[in-house]
Amino acid sequence: MAKKIGFIGLGTMGKPMAKNLLKAGFSVTGYDINSDAVKDLEKADGRGANSPEEVARQSEVIITMLPDSPDVENVILGSGGVLESARRSSILIDMSTVTYKTVKKVATAAEAKGIDMLDAPVSGGEEGAINATLAIMVGGKKHIFEECQDIFRALGKKIVYLGDTGTGQVVKACHQLITATTLCAISEALVLGTKAGADPELMLDVIKDGTARCWTTEHQQCLSVTSQHASRRGSTIRIWGLVWTWLRILVFPCRLPPWSISSSERLKRRTEGN
Repeated sequence: MAKKIGFIGLGTMGKPMAKNLLKAGFSVTGYDINSDAVKDLEKADGRGANSPEEVARQSEVIITMLPDSPDVENVILGSGGVLESARRSSILIDMSTVTYKTVKKVATAAEAKGIDMLDAPVSGGEEGAINATLAIMVGGKKHIFEECQDIFRALGKKIVYLGDTGTGQVVKACHQLITATTLCAISEALVLGTKAGADPELMLDVIKDGTARCWTTEHQQCLSVTSQHASRRGSTIRIWGLVWTWLRILVFPCRLPPWSISSSERLKRRTEGN
């Protein structure tokens, strides 16, 4: 019998993920602060809930897919949150991209209530969420990971168990370090070329068919400097924040090139200006 899934966070990533679980035959109860997103899930034969607490009460496995660490802590640990009503022996899977500190804090609180937690951040963007081709990086108890394989297979193509709780976020932070640095490198190249008289759109057209092609060049909206993509730039700033947090925790002297740091600072100023 398919597990009863609770899904909290029906945004750009969460909503298509929840719908893919429905397509795979799971019973899904969802919640989001945006009531329209909940109604959209209901149209896809999912069930809507009025709070995280209500989701947890009805679910065997609770998945959270939220914007940032404070959101995860509030939804799971806060008043009216998941842990106030989740069943003992239920499973919590946080698929958000958050800090190691948040993962440990939530996992410790969940364990005290007899609830197992997996941290399972993803990569692949909105396209991967829609097409169920996400890469999923999982940390937590191995037997709990095995128990949730059917869920992960409904959401992603590359599913990797990495070790103890928190290792999923470790690998995601390393992944984001590469992603953010690459974005900065491409941005610097486009500025250089534009100042020298080249058309940036034509430059990208050449780059994406050459040896410098990568996910960032294939998804050119990530390089937009218009205000309509401010949220994407804000996401990049958050990526850098997660990376710097890890470097401080590990006391690791990561030798990033100076231009990557200055690029991220300029990107932050521009985002705040919008």
